[in-house]
Amino acid sequence: MDCRTGLTRFTPTVNGGILSLNQDSIDGELRPATDEEIPDPPTEPTVPDSEELERGDAYDGPNKGFEFSVDADGKPFKETRDGRQYIEADDYHDVAAYVRRQKGGGTVVVNEANHAVTYLGDEWLFVDVISDPCDIEYTEQNTKGLIEEADFGLDDFDVAYQDCQFRVTWSLRRTSGPAPRRAVRALYRPPRQVPKGRRLSVPRA
Repeated sequence: MDCRTGLTRFTPTVNGGILSLNQDSIDGELRPATDEEIPDPPTEPTVPDSEELERGDAYDGPNKGFEFSVDADGKPFKETRDGRQYIEADDYHDVAAYVRRQKGGGTVVVNEANHAVTYLGDEWLFVDVISDPCDIEYTEQNTKGLIEEADFGLDDFDVAYQDCQFRVTWSLRRTSGPAPRRAVRALYRPPRQVPKGRRLSVPRA
């Protein structure tokens, strides 16, 4: 009994050309399979001749291989664990620009023949023959880690807050009436504690 499936395991044994299972559930005679019973081996799609293809033609060749993406700006990149790595090669940019025009971005596959193909609608389309993915270079991303020192400090936030507070205070003081003056004083005192069950009344101007 398999503890994960709850099913009884049967171990087939062969005795003198006779296939038998334990618990004597099934007895059968072994024989060679006929040609009709032998499944056909998997076949790989043939690579079309690129000289006979034009950009946008339906593609029935291999559609597995190196994959890269095209962003909304038409730039080619490879998604990695460190984020997006943008590709510098001009022919990849040319393919990416075409993909962006056709469907706004997406995925491009480069197969073993360096044929760049993309899926559009309900079929694969040929785009171009491009350079080997192993030879392309990527643009360095100018990103900062969490452990690097920032370009600003907490003092900058404090100065910005004081400047904002001064501008609000100066603007309110220019307005006459008791309500603006009460709002100015509220900037410099903690919020009022309201007992539970009571409402805080707000004076009108």
